[in-house]
Amino acid sequence: MCIRDRSIISFFRLPEGVFPNVTFPRILVQIERWYAPLEEMEVGVIKPIEDALRTVEGVRIVRSKTNRGFAEIDLFFEWNIDLLQAFQFVQAKISEVRSSIPPDSKIRIIRMTTSAYPMSGYSLYSEKRTLKELTDIAQFIIKPQLSGIKGVYMVDIVGGKVPEY
Repeated sequence: MCIRDRSIISFFRLPEGVFPNVTFPRILVQIERWYAPLEEMEVGVIKPIEDALRTVEGVRIVRSKTNRGFAEIDLFFEWNIDLLQAFQFVQAKISEVRSSIPPDSKIRIIRMTTSAYPMSGYSLYSEKRTLKELTDIAQFIIKPQLSGIKGVYMVDIVGGKVPEY
């Protein structure tokens, strides 16, 4: 048996959870506002949140990426920081500025660990179905099927259109 064959066999026999649980000194804040224009996202949402997050103790770098209706703010902390406590401080700062940003802003705060990184992503598109119908398909058909696959940790839906009732 050659080395290549052994490598292939070893790959299929690897146990799940091979990678250690690592905590990075990084917190990601995602803000979603459906189809809000870029300028409105930058001035009305990102600027107030960034200004508040810069005051969190231990923050070294604040970087943001803004698109139409969606933005991400990366917070990089000192390595010796208590990330659980920093996470709580970030939540508190977001709560403080929540009333000064548009109420339809959906905000997620994520501690970056090895399980926080997506392994695959899928997009739904249709010329016949509405955005709400596609969101329902993702939420009620695709997500449960993907969640049922052995070894899948989490399935998350980003974007779409959620009913207001």
